[in-house]
Amino acid sequence: MTHGALNPVNRRGFSLVELVLACALLVILLAAGRGAIGLAKNAARSPVLERSISLSAALDDLTNDVGCALQIQTVTAKSISAFVPDRNGDGEDDLITYSWSGAAGAPLIRSINGGTPETLVASLQSFAIASSQQTISVPAPAAKSTERLVGGNSTSSSLKTTTISASNFRAGSFVPANLPAGTTSWKLTRVRVMVRQNPPVVGAFSVQVQPTNAQAPSGQVLEEVSIAESDISSSYAWKDVTFSTLDKLSPINPIAIVVTRLSPSIEPCDLQATGSGGATVAGNAYFSSSNSGASWSMVSGEDMIYAVYGIPNVPTSTTTATGLSSLQITAVPTSGAAIHMNIPASNIPQM
Repeated sequence: MTHGALNPVNRRGFSLVELVLACALLVILLAAGRGAIGLAKNAARSPVLERSISLSAALDDLTNDVGCALQIQTVTAKSISAFVPDRNGDGEDDLITYSWSGAAGAPLIRSINGGTPETLVASLQSFAIASSQQTISVPAPAAKSTERLVGGNSTSSSLKTTTISASNFRAGSFVPANLPAGTTSWKLTRVRVMVRQNPPVVGAFSVQVQPTNAQAPSGQVLEEVSIAESDISSSYAWKDVTFSTLDKLSPINPIAIVVTRLSPSIEPCDLQATGSGGATVAGNAYFSSSNSGASWSMVSGEDMIYAVYGIPNVPTSTTTATGLSSLQITAVPTSGAAIHMNIPASNIPQM
């Protein structure tokens, strides 16, 4: 065997022309493949499938909205309107409505707060809603809680004057009245006292609210408001004193309104009372102290002229109403299979 017989057979490589032709052929094949994929995709997303997909998406949205509904405004065989938590950032609940006109081929639409409807499904053959309800407990309409007169005496006969001084204090105590049935507590909002300046106008006095002991002031100050003598009139007139922290007061225990001197040692005001003998009203009592409030004595047959205002706290009662427990929906697209759904309303919104 010769040496040349051991060498591998010599092979010729691809020419430039052949490489160019191969690349061109590959490009053509890739383009054809992409076109085939596109045709297959378009065939798969036929109008029938598109309608089914959009209907499923619309029913998913409806399910989510019913699931978080705060209240159902209306439910008919072709529509539902529900209040849902704020969607547009204005701090108010939003009203969402899903509806179908009832005509074959009409769209399923959705509107928010009565705005321009949005088409969810372009064409439906039919759309039917049925609802299941149950009885629920809901808050009863709240009683109007406004400020009202709850104590005091405004009798204007046999008037008397008492000068408030460093040692001479006065107090009117009362049992809260004019509170509605069911009141569990009340908030004292303001007190009016009939006062005038006692010259020279340099002093200051305070109006205190105290709990009572045998209807006399107990010495425990719940809240105190100071008043400069310059802030009252030189003749008798009502002075309004506003309080801010006196909530959850008992509706049956007496409260005392105490007028005291603050500073300096000079008399800061004159306080008016009635001495008609029979002027003391039920639940009211008038007390004097000659030792700066260390002890108190009832003043028989008299009463301080004052008025106390407050707001009652009445617990919200409940009543019964109808709540939505679930929806049953049957939707049939113009062409395609019907969809049946049972949508639970987990929070049972009121209808």
